[in-house]
Amino acid sequence: DQINIAYLSMPVVDLGPDTMVCTGSTLALSAAGPGYSYLWQDGSLNPSFTVTGPGLYWAEVGNGTCTTRDSITVGYKPRPSVQLGNDTTICAGETINLDASWPGASYLWQDGSLSPILNASTAGSFHVTVNLNGCSVQDTIQVAVMPLPSVDIGNDTTVCPGEPVTLNASVPGGGYLWNNGSTLPVLTTSAPGTYAVLVTANGCTAPDTCVVSNFNLQSVNLGPDQTICAGSSLRIGVSVPGAIYIWGTGATSDSITVSSAGTYWVEASLNGCTVRDSINVAVTPLPVFSLGPDFAICPG
Repeated sequence: DQINIAYLSMPVVDLGPDTMVCTGSTLALSAAGPGYSYLWQDGSLNPSFTVTGPGLYWAEVGNGTCTTRDSITVGYKPRPSVQLGNDTTICAGETINLDASWPGASYLWQDGSLSPILNASTAGSFHVTVNLNGCSVQDTIQVAVMPLPSVDIGNDTTVCPGEPVTLNASVPGGGYLWNNGSTLPVLTTSAPGTYAVLVTANGCTAPDTCVVSNFNLQSVNLGPDQTICAGSSLRIGVSVPGAIYIWGTGATSDSITVSSAGTYWVEASLNGCTVRDSINVAVTPLPVFSLGPDFAICPG
């Protein structure tokens, strides 16, 4: 009698070395082979198994009467967290700090920066990849830039004393706050000084400043009224450097000489400002007397 004995090949299964994966990740384990049957640690019979948490995982593979088992230990590493915040809008000239800080992590921003914090002052899409022990997360934020309101209350100006100046800060939909407490879009003033306004529109604020000055036109003063003797004259005048003069007599010099009674006035103009003064001049007649005719007397 005889008997033939054959050896079946043992099924091959290799789930790989023990490994660590990042929190939130899955790991696909495969024991697939031709004609095999499968049994996983949870009783499932599929050729593959998806790991979703830490633990010991094994698969038993059979090709009939022969079975082989392999196991793997899967651990989970913590994954960093990053939150750049909601998409946002900033005002022109402002800077927003995008903070991706996480203890022990490394960083890579869209511009190649490796710092945990990126300062953004322009519009665009900003994203960062944060890596901790091989586990990485990403976040993106859209930044829009709103233009500042265009406010112009004019250049510094110099006007005649008492002359009103209108400062207009109006912009569509704007809100206003002047340094004198006014909240109107237009301010009219005749007082010299520095005027500043803050204009807010669409959440953005822009300042502007204007200095109002008065021309320094000194007072024109011809002095007190005068009385002169008949036949004599009086010089009257003023001195305002750079001014233009006009007298009631039609003269345009800075002084005139008078010898008759009357009211005399002068106007001095400088930088569009005009001041006037006048003086009354009286003439007193000379006394009239006579010592009589010439005559001769005897000696002694």
